[in-house]
Amino acid sequence: MQEIIEKRMQLLNYFFNEEEEYSKLDILNKEYAALSFSPREEFIDLFQTGYEDILASVDMLEENHEEIYLKGIIVDVDNKKGYSIIHIQNKADNISIMVDESVQYHYGKYFEKGHVILVKAHTFNGRVYMHFLIDYSSDDAFLKEHNYIDGLSQQMIDEYESPVNTALIKQAKYFKSKKGNNCLRLVLYEKGKECTRITCSNLPKNLVAGRFINYIPSGDAFANNVQEIQI
Repeated sequence: MQEIIEKRMQLLNYFFNEEEEYSKLDILNKEYAALSFSPREEFIDLFQTGYEDILASVDMLEENHEEIYLKGIIVDVDNKKGYSIIHIQNKADNISIMVDESVQYHYGKYFEKGHVILVKAHTFNGRVYMHFLIDYSSDDAFLKEHNYIDGLSQQMIDEYESPVNTALIKQAKYFKSKKGNNCLRLVLYEKGKECTRITCSNLPKNLVAGRFINYIPSGDAFANNVQEIQI
């Protein structure tokens, strides 16, 4: 294997007119960025997320799921008006993932071809919608995202004392009501239970899964004075 790596390094140096020492990971990354084919199987296997046992199979994507996790290499990004679509490759499967503006605001800088990512998402009518991601090609910590997956965020909510309702966001969806108002639908976890709330006044911007909020409940379905907080 080491001889193969050295030959591939020599080829890269010749191609880029360089004299550099590359690690195996560097080589695979450059090969994938240039070729977008066979090296990906080897490249993606170098990134062990620690969450391999909860990854969804491609067959699950045709069903409706409130929460799934996917791992793949970004192969393309389509930027549309108000949203994006990222295309990831996971071994033999190509998966397209819808990304709305609020999610793109937090994670758009990681939409780079060749990056290996773990995506939290939900599925509806055969489409996949991103909630957040962890970029394994980045040095960033992604602490909120890891805490969410590891269950620490729910534990923090269970232990947090507050005079108003405090919750962990599991899913956030901005939409327009039938009356044309800008609204936000939140799937929340708060002290041992899940609930869904809608707010259409004084909307906080760019809320995404994994963040914490305070709010004042209104009836069984609505929320007022929604504010992101740090715990």
